Amino acid sequence: MLGATMRSVATFLLAALLATARGAAASDFDSLRALIEQHDIHSIEALLPLLPADQRAHNALLFHSRSLQAASFAAPRVLLFDNAAHFVLSFNGAPTQAGYLAIETMEFDATTKRFHFREIEFPADGRGKVEFREEARCLKCHGEPSRPIWDSYPHWPGAYGEREQVDLTGVERAQLLAFLSRQPSDPRYRILSTNEWQSRLAPIAAHGYEGHAPRSPNALLGDLLGKEQLQQLARVITAAPGYPAYRYALLGALDLRCSVEELLGAPLRDIWQREYPAFRKSTELANQAQAVLKQHRGADAEYKAPPAPPLDETEMRVRFLVERGLGISTREWTMALEKGTYDFRGAALAELEPLLAQEVSTTDLAFARLHVQRSSDDRYCAQLRRRSAPLTASATPRAPPQVETVRPLGLDACARCHDGEMAPAIAFDDSKEFTRALVTQQTARGPLINDLLYRLSLSSGADKMPRDSNLTEEERRQLVDYFLKLAAQAEEPPAIH
Repeated sequence: MLGATMRSVATFLLAALLATARGAAASDFDSLRALIEQHDIHSIEALLPLLPADQRAHNALLFHSRSLQAASFAAPRVLLFDNAAHFVLSFNGAPTQAGYLAIETMEFDATTKRFHFREIEFPADGRGKVEFREEARCLKCHGEPSRPIWDSYPHWPGAYGEREQVDLTGVERAQLLAFLSRQPSDPRYRILSTNEWQSRLAPIAAHGYEGHAPRSPNALLGDLLGKEQLQQLARVITAAPGYPAYRYALLGALDLRCSVEELLGAPLRDIWQREYPAFRKSTELANQAQAVLKQHRGADAEYKAPPAPPLDETEMRVRFLVERGLGISTREWTMALEKGTYDFRGAALAELEPLLAQEVSTTDLAFARLHVQRSSDDRYCAQLRRRSAPLTASATPRAPPQVETVRPLGLDACARCHDGEMAPAIAFDDSKEFTRALVTQQTARGPLINDLLYRLSLSSGADKMPRDSNLTEEERRQLVDYFLKLAAQAEEPPAIH
């Protein structure tokens, strides 16, 4: 009897050691592929237990998803990430869901400072060929260079624990309880560590003095991805052909003690004086629109999205120089779902400063000493001005990056209805008049732009627009981008709320 028991224990320990050894190798896409091929794995259920323990310990759960993988309250899309979030895997759990047979991966290459998105599709019969796909399909949403999409602190609508440091809404709590009750017996979800989610079921005030709950998986993932995204942005900036002429100006823009105008030579200084006020307004409008759209992505009526973040002068100064000096668009720099918005909470552009300073220091030893010894007086800014102004004076400013102005596919459906007979007249076919109407035409939700954004949101229900057409996600985004671009061109952009 004892011998049989010892053999069982030995067998268990051997299996555990094998799983650990196999899982330790699955820390990037190539090693994950090798693991699958070497051990002849043909299903997601067989793969998941072999992943590293630290990766299975960290998981975010999405009940709404706009990726190639569907999600629901009962069968959430799971994001597994390691301690550094260099490698993230995702899967869902219902056979009827899109993407059920696939593992999606995101990998951050610490050497090249790039994100790579790939997909592994397993055979439906659990015996056929496993397909490994590169990132072509992923670029449509994640862009080029590819960026992570994970909203911004402190809210992640569509993910369990939507609101950081705030109690779950009634719908969230009920659905999470139901999910956790069946999770231990589910062939996929049973590998998850759910300690963090069990703790979220308790009221926030019960977590300790002044209600400080542990940092959620959502916030942790956002922090880690934000740091990686900043490294990628630093690479994009320093690789630009015009960067050498603007390297000192960018460092000055990252220090609010320095005047950007004094860092620039003509003609960019003149462009700054003319265009920067409108640039600020456009940024404010875009962030207000993002707050509206986030509100309509929540779990239920209890969900309240935070207001748009206050304008961050450092971020706008840097973005303006990058766009008008280097000719690089910044409309996909954040991790927000909504492109063309500038909510950098969790990945503040001010944190680019040490990354850019390190790069400049490699070729300018005098600056390296200056940066280390910089004080609270004006000497640092004065030295940046002395270095920057001659370089920027000889550089050619770039035209503002243009958002594609192709007429959105869904606009015809809007125009057909709003002719004044079937629905209130809206001049969708007259861009000049429509731009004015976005600001001046009032609806029950305020300016027309407010109402349009609501009607394009997934939670608008019977109020959706257009009513006679089911837009694809891409068509919906095209309309949102188009409306926001026109609204930003209005003489007095509306206060979206």
